Amino acid sequence: MIAVLASGDHNGYPFGVSKVIKVFTENEDVTGVEVHWYATNTHQFNGVYKLEMVVDKKLAEREK
Repeated sequence: MIAVLASGDHNGYPFGVSKVIKVFTENEDVTGVEVHWYATNTHQFNGVYKLEMVVDKKLAEREK
């Protein structure tokens, strides 16, 4: 599980929670991840999280 800092979330949540299913690598560099996002309808810090949506692959943005 990972917590991801939320920027401009429409609900005002400070972070999102997801479960990493698969990590894609290229020459030992992480290039993408497959995650299952979880959400709560109650308090962000002590609420019950349930599966919300599945994201097949998110490519990493490399800094240049």
